[in-house]
Amino acid sequence: MLLLLTLLSLLIMNPAYASELVGRWVLESIENLSITRSLRVDAQFDRETISGFSSCNNYFGSYYTKNKVLTIESIQNTRKFCGGEAYKLETQYLNALKQAKNYEIVDDKLYIFNSENVKILSFEIMQS
Repeated sequence: MLLLLTLLSLLIMNPAYASELVGRWVLESIENLSITRSLRVDAQFDRETISGFSSCNNYFGSYYTKNKVLTIESIQNTRKFCGGEAYKLETQYLNALKQAKNYEIVDDKLYIFNSENVKILSFEIMQS
């Protein structure tokens, strides 16, 4: 019983995910360029996975974080064909996710930064 309580306390004190990230976020800008409302991009963070819609296809992958350092791995997406602005935005977005190195949440906004600490993605929490 003592061993079980010890293991549970370690899991609670040191999660592999950031509970503040859990939820659905809507992309507002990428590399400081605002997203056209007709093109929807979102991110659903669960305990260890990220998934969403990237303006053309659905995508999914895994993530982990510790002390605001964010690592997103194994991003995969469906292969529906689309061209024009949707394809361009999707490519830019998925590449930005792969560059994620840290994050910050301020007033229901999620900001993701690259290794040079440049803000590359800005999200707003999706209200239910």
